[in-house]
Amino acid sequence: MKRVVILLKPDVFRRRVWGEVMSFLQAGTDIEIIGMRAFMPVAPDNLVRQHYLEHRGKDFYSSLMGFMSSGPTCAIAADTANIPDLREAIGVYRKQQKCEGPANLLHCSDSEISGERELFIWFGSK
Repeated sequence: MKRVVILLKPDVFRRRVWGEVMSFLQAGTDIEIIGMRAFMPVAPDNLVRQHYLEHRGKDFYSSLMGFMSSGPTCAIAADTANIPDLREAIGVYRKQQKCEGPANLLHCSDSEISGERELFIWFGSK
């Protein structure tokens, strides 16, 4: 199993689809949730900046930071057998929900290495 971090972004809470997203994650993917942390009213700025550090300097960085500080975020630590399949399922779900840009409901680690880095950022351990 490979460990990933899934973020439920502020638009999940703004759109009031928390339950629907969790149902999708449990029924539509192979993940096993091993931990969760909710950040309310917003995720700490230092965590968001560390998480998106690789995007610093890109055109969308400022709007992404603004969006991520606009409401609650929930970090989920999960195990999956196949990261690409999980990311594909999340992509299909986003399209079904008509999500674009930073307000795309969910983030998912793109590799085992990213998962380890993100797990440390959001949970303080591997």
